[in-house]
Parts: sequence; C-alpha cells; structure tokens
Amino acid sequence: MINLKTVLRTRLLACCLGLVIPVFANADDTEIYFARANAANEQNTPKANVLIMLDTSGSMRNCRTGTGSNWCSDIENRRITLLHEAMKQIIADAPNTVEIGFGRLRGSSGGQILLPVMPVNDVTRPYFLSALDSINGGQNNAYPSSNAQPS
Repeated sequence: MINLKTVLRTRLLACCLGLVIPVFANADDTEIYFARANAANEQNTPKANVLIMLDTSGSMRNCRTGTGSNWCSDIENRRITLLHEAMKQIIADAPNTVEIGFGRLRGSSGGQILLPVMPVNDVTRPYFLSALDSINGGQNNAYPSSNAQPS
C-alpha cells in the first residue's frame, strides 16, 4: 500500500514544478515578425517579415464608393484595380530590410497564401507581380465575365 506521506510529497513536488517550469518557457511575440539579423548588414538590423492579406471578395469589384458586387464600369476606379496598383508600388519600393508575402481573403471561402514571405528583389519581383495579376482577372475589361476574380 502506498504511504499517504509519499503521495502528498509527490503531489506537492508536482505542484511546485508546475509553478516553476513556465518561468523558463519564455518567448517574445516579435520573433514571428523579425528574422535573425544579417551579419553582413552594416547596420546589423533584423529583417521584417510581412504577410499582406489582400481583400479579393466580391465588394472589390465596386467603384471606390460603390456597394454590392457588380463590376464597376470605370476600370481605373475599381477597388481591386486601386489595390493592385498600390501593391505594385509597394513591391517596387520595398527596402531590402523587409521580406514580403501575399495572401488573399476571398469572401466566405476564407484565406489562401499566394506567396510565402520572401525577399523582394529582381529575381522574386516577377512572382509578386504575377500573384497580383492573379487577383485581378478583370483588370482590362469594362465588363468582365461573372467568373472573373475577384468573386
């Protein structure tokens, strides 16, 4: 038969360890935003990892001030076109201290990662531009087909 004193001692030890162990398990939330510092970088600053989630729901078909999910006949004034152009500018101007990825939110079907977080440079820039083109399937049509994205 197990001694009551042994059982109590074991439970007390388990409670004490349960209070002490979490103190040693410490993490900083910013670790998900910053990679390790690049030792070759003269300023030795960490690179920021940024995942940009783009709204590609049906409302992005509207004009800047419209409502509903009908295609805006003014291509330059469509929300999706404005988003597309703004993101192209961000990719063109991205500093080498920022790594970027793209995802999309598409109505009730949820989110999807289009590109993982990666450096923006001459090699990767075409991938970013291709991903942007994929979210704006009706970019050159005044009245795109009903299945053109965003939908």
